[in-house]
Amino acid sequence: MSLATTLLHVLCTAFAATFVVSFAEFTIHRHLMHRQRLPAWVYRVLPDLRAQFKNHAVLHHGTYYREFDHEPDPEGKTFNVRILWGDSLRLVITFLPVMAALWFLVSWLSALTFLTMLVGHNLLWGVVHMQMHVPAADSWVGRTAYFRFISRHHFMHHQQTGKNYNVVVPLADFVIGRVARRKVSDVREMLRLGYLVPRHAASVARVQQLREDKLAARAALAELAALAALTALTAHAADMDDALLAAE
Repeated sequence: MSLATTLLHVLCTAFAATFVVSFAEFTIHRHLMHRQRLPAWVYRVLPDLRAQFKNHAVLHHGTYYREFDHEPDPEGKTFNVRILWGDSLRLVITFLPVMAALWFLVSWLSALTFLTMLVGHNLLWGVVHMQMHVPAADSWVGRTAYFRFISRHHFMHHQQTGKNYNVVVPLADFVIGRVARRKVSDVREMLRLGYLVPRHAASVARVQQLREDKLAARAALAELAALAALTALTAHAADMDDALLAAE
């Protein structure tokens, strides 16, 4: 097989895999992570499917990350933010027939390319999803135009959970027509997050003020939470002292 043919196989497979991965992500995200429409016996046989729904729809969306880029609870900070290796393995097993067909009908390199796209997508999903919800100031990923685009897309999913199911490659959302429409409040928040760049110089100061106000509000809430925890601890200690005195 010539070099040109090899490159053609790799490029065509990568292009096709992009479509497949995008629609697979849409289907899994919408029908397994946000819905429970399978027959009851399926959830009994595969209880992990019910756990996926609870972890994502109930905990990630409902309990944690009500504020897109901030989760004060340490237990929820990285919860359901990355795709686990077990989930990636199940995805690979699901697509084994496709890779086997590529191996025998096209070439082993084509099958390897498809596998690389599957695993690469899941790894990249974890990187960008983490940067969205737990932003690191020194991340080069966060400074790219594509990251800002998919972050705007995913931000709207958290505002309208019935839309914008894709995270890395939002192709299926556009093809199927599940793209959320922004409100003025959404645009304001995306400006604060840095996912939109102000068009006018006068707007820069207003955006900076939005960020400072948000940080001040978070600090105030953290202080109140710490005070409440201290008060509860003091009350508990007093109750223990009373119990000891009563026992004596």
